[in-house]
Amino acid sequence: MAQYAYWTHGVDGQIEWPNMVLDGGQGTPVGHPRRAGFGLCVRQNAGTTNWFHFAIPTPTKLHDDASIWLKNIHLRIEVNENAMVDSVHLWDGGSRFQTWDNLSLVGQSIDQDFDNPDHNTSSGIVVCVLVKFLDGNETGQVTFVSAGGRYHS
Repeated sequence: MAQYAYWTHGVDGQIEWPNMVLDGGQGTPVGHPRRAGFGLCVRQNAGTTNWFHFAIPTPTKLHDDASIWLKNIHLRIEVNENAMVDSVHLWDGGSRFQTWDNLSLVGQSIDQDFDNPDHNTSSGIVVCVLVKFLDGNETGQVTFVSAGGRYHS
């Protein structure tokens, strides 16, 4: 069985509601996150939420027409004490096929596999991450370093 790993850099992340993002923590919603060599950094007002989306390169067939199966995804994310990764959802094309909810990952470096019952890929894999920016006096911040998928034939 051949195995493959495909990654995308955090800088490629898409923000579902960009008008919620803050300009350098100054409190003015402008929809301009910071993208740099370290990834996608987003600051957002307390008491709000946002989805972040990462398209993972997705093989669907091998040269001998063998099917490809997604084994797991891996996320590298930094969240401060005022932001929480709450959910991770996987989509293949327009179909959601896996969810992890109520994760409550706060104030930490996340470098984690999310195992998946083998899913036969058919379109393109998207990893969707829900971040809650917690109530309080400080602005929440999340930095997406990378997202990847491990596949096998």
